[in-house]
Amino acid sequence: MSTLEIAIASAFIAVAYAVVIAGEDTPVSPWFRWLDRMREAGGWRSWIANPIGACEKCFAGQLALWSSIIINGGCDPAGILGHLAAASGAVLSAPFIAHAYRWMQRRI
Repeated sequence: MSTLEIAIASAFIAVAYAVVIAGEDTPVSPWFRWLDRMREAGGWRSWIANPIGACEKCFAGQLALWSSIIINGGCDPAGILGHLAAASGAVLSAPFIAHAYRWMQRRI
């Protein structure tokens, strides 16, 4: 997979997880309420809560970074730059996807 594909896929997955599923009443709702409490507490708790689902941008970046490392491998300088580019692309894409989803929800 290319860096761009990983970035976009990770952003869509992160928005589906951290925005769509978190906003619905599902069996995993207690998990998202716990993440919200940790995020609101601030400090080290928010540093843990954000990348595991409390923030779509943080989750997208982590997902893209680790997916890129697993899929593309490579620890040479070019490989590392590709991993960072995938994470950066996901972080930059996630808010636009989340905004589009929220806009669509208001229209329905």
